[in-house]
Amino acid sequence: MKNKTVLLLSALLLYWSGAGVVAAQSKEQEIANARSLLCIVNGYAYSTTGQSEPELEEAAGLAAVKLAEKKITAYLETHISGSALFEIRKKKGKGFRPLRKHRVDSATVGDNLVGMRLAGVVEYEVHGSTPGNLLTLGVNTDKSVYSEGDELVFNLESNRDLFMCLVEQAPDNSVTQLLPNSFKPEERFAHGNSFFPNEQSGDKFKFIIGPPFGNATVHMYGSDEPIGGIAELDEQSGYFIQTSDTINQIRDRLMGKILDSMELDDAGVSFQCAQFTEARKKLTLKP
Repeated sequence: MKNKTVLLLSALLLYWSGAGVVAAQSKEQEIANARSLLCIVNGYAYSTTGQSEPELEEAAGLAAVKLAEKKITAYLETHISGSALFEIRKKKGKGFRPLRKHRVDSATVGDNLVGMRLAGVVEYEVHGSTPGNLLTLGVNTDKSVYSEGDELVFNLESNRDLFMCLVEQAPDNSVTQLLPNSFKPEERFAHGNSFFPNEQSGDKFKFIIGPPFGNATVHMYGSDEPIGGIAELDEQSGYFIQTSDTINQIRDRLMGKILDSMELDDAGVSFQCAQFTEARKKLTLKP
């Protein structure tokens, strides 16, 4: 068994020598959390004589946006504590930004109503040190500059149980999913802090710094709804999934998967949301 462990470690060391990043131990602080709420909301408009279908759908969509903004404010007010304050970030004057929409099945709302379901996102900031029940993440290392051959171990922190995805954006802009991986396929993690990789927890691999060299960023994504990762783990993807997609495409894909996992009944004016938080850590990798 010991020999197998050594061979396994050697294989991963060789793999990671061409992948770019690895982990570290503890107190170099992460970049502040970027926070979003992913929301699904239904809005309705009464059908009156003379109104066209597009006009009714537009009215129902506006009702959905109005309801979403009201519910989002109430949600944040009840999930924040202490002296902390929140600020909804607006783009082009809009807080809630629909990402996709479709008409609610008319069979579930009756003849006199037109319903629209919107799925979208609102970004917000928290000012103060007591976020309450809002998901707060940390991805830390023992330093910010690493040389070839150094071992890197992350200290991952969360104030709540969460679903998590950890990815590295290498100096050549390629992206590697560090968690989940073929050895740790689970995405559900308990609150607190933990080292990764951690031999005492059964991890049989290490991250060792290798080319490409330059500036890298590690992104830790967390949510109270399943994330699923950037792709499905399978034998073809190897130990760790890699992609040439941009980090913005990765973020949008993860958000889309969360929205897909959220269920909402068509009937009634309904609202559902999930927290989506990102922490980042910048690293410099040197030969």
